[in-house]
Amino acid sequence: MSMRKIISLFLCAVCIVTLAAVSRTTTLAAETAEVPKLYITTDNGSGLSLQKEDGYTDAHIKVTDNGESVADESVVVKVRGNSTAMARKKSFTFKFSKKRDLLGMGKGKKWALLANPFDPTLLRNYVMFDFADELGLEYTSRQKIVELWLDGSFRGCYTLMEPVQDGKDRVDIDVEGNKDFLLEYERLRTDEGTSYITSKGGLRFGVSAPDEPDDEQLEYITNTVNRLTDVMASGDREAIENAIDVPSFAKFYVLNEFAKTNDFNFSSVFFYYKDGKLYAGPPWDYDLSMGNVNKDFSSNSASAFKTDGLQILLLELRLRLQDRRAAD
Repeated sequence: MSMRKIISLFLCAVCIVTLAAVSRTTTLAAETAEVPKLYITTDNGSGLSLQKEDGYTDAHIKVTDNGESVADESVVVKVRGNSTAMARKKSFTFKFSKKRDLLGMGKGKKWALLANPFDPTLLRNYVMFDFADELGLEYTSRQKIVELWLDGSFRGCYTLMEPVQDGKDRVDIDVEGNKDFLLEYERLRTDEGTSYITSKGGLRFGVSAPDEPDDEQLEYITNTVNRLTDVMASGDREAIENAIDVPSFAKFYVLNEFAKTNDFNFSSVFFYYKDGKLYAGPPWDYDLSMGNVNKDFSSNSASAFKTDGLQILLLELRLRLQDRRAAD
């Protein structure tokens, strides 16, 4: 046998042994991989039948990570979401009596458990939040993949997340000083307990923070948004750069254009005003993105379904035209 054949056989043997070792290691890693586990038990045993209109119900939560208990206390829990609230696998919000750190994600009373029922991969939200973090968007919600048991019933894989809200470890704005605020662009929906404003340009926002603004605060927020609208309509670059944080708007545009999210310019689009400037973000709600839409449902879905073109820009122009026609 020639030396070349001997060397070839030796290299093949090395490759086979290496592949077997890698396969064995991968298999072992898959067998031992664990995610944090959440056990929520409602006081009245109604967890599996909870609906959004039921609001909060008393419950107890136990959280374990690698078999060790990291939380074991009372909470209140409710169904969260809008269209997702009607899904069989429901998303939840739970709230502690006081702020606490959970799985190293910073302190907060309120936490979101996303079921991602409309995303078969369960990964679109997770991927886009990671992307937003890489882009450097401030206050991108931290997240953990977890497993949930509700009233003893295994409910599957969820994403535990920080909800978009003000707080030192969330969106760090000075709500108490009545100078900063957090807005959610909401084109049509009305949620009970949320105050809404409409700018002179016809944009409608829900006030997320302050939580219960009084008339004076609503007037201040409305006047500020109208002033910013005038500045951006002026085309004065220096004035615009002084009024809004241009880098955050650029990053937010890239994020949503890449995702081609179906909800952009309709709902779950956040902006916050801090230290005299308007910022884009934090990001939220990407289950209906990256082609995970029914292109026959609406013109917006058809646009979001395409992989080419400037979906976000064209959507904005189309909505503006619809508003103008409705006004006429």
